[in-house]
Amino acid sequence: MSSSNKSQSFITHQLDLQNISYQVLSEEELKMIEFKWKEKFINKKTAPDLDKFKWHIFSFFPDKKNEGNNAILEYKKQYASDIYIFNERLEYGLKIISPSILPNIILSDFIDDVYICHYNMKWTYVIPHEYPEMGPYFKS
Repeated sequence: MSSSNKSQSFITHQLDLQNISYQVLSEEELKMIEFKWKEKFINKKTAPDLDKFKWHIFSFFPDKKNEGNNAILEYKKQYASDIYIFNERLEYGLKIISPSILPNIILSDFIDDVYICHYNMKWTYVIPHEYPEMGPYFKS
């Protein structure tokens, strides 16, 4: 099983355990979501290796973002609404529609960068592959 399939299966399994329904995004939908995410959270900023790791925008810019336990707490405070979940390389993307709770995604045993964002980019929660040494990050 490839790392992207393992990652997606790991996440969808957690969603299933939490009784959270999801839809798999098309490649076209996923690219549009990434475009909107970059437009909102990166815009014209630069950071080392930003072309490989979008989350570097948070590790190199301390402006108005939460990190670590503060990020987790801020994420948990958000109203449960439609969200997207995708990985760094855009190998998969999921749309969560009208959840009763926000998903609690816990990563272990694999390396992947996971992005969770509000459907209209009101906020984002990022769990980088370097977690727990770096991240997670929350930005609104």
